[in-house]
Amino acid sequence: MATNTIVRLALGTLLLYAAVLGSIAVFGQSDALPPLSPSRWQAVFLSDGQVYFGHLENYNRRFARLTKVYYLKYANDLQQDLSASGARSSAQNLNLIKLGGEVHGPEDAMFLAKDKILFIENLKDSSIVVQAIKKSQP
Repeated sequence: MATNTIVRLALGTLLLYAAVLGSIAVFGQSDALPPLSPSRWQAVFLSDGQVYFGHLENYNRRFARLTKVYYLKYANDLQQDLSASGARSSAQNLNLIKLGGEVHGPEDAMFLAKDKILFIENLKDSSIVVQAIKKSQP
């Protein structure tokens, strides 16, 4: 009877341990972003192919907040210069645009659905994008 009790106790402990690990795996995942430095610029790559630059922070479980927002836009989006392969001909046609000057007049902050963020990169101070942002600021 002692052996039977030990086996049941061990089996019960294993089942409890498996249930706890399963619960942590399913419900315990954090919706937090990885650690980000508020003083650094980030590039945020979205699932629709758009890339935004700014300062990223957690807002809530579903959304991240991006401030001081910039994005890249081709100089002449209506008459795109396409090469034979269908790719744009050069990066010289790219402009760095500050969010806020568009026709609909958005504020300089965006709330991004976390499930649409593919990945985030911290930008070096020496990056071309960061240098262009610093040049454009008063």
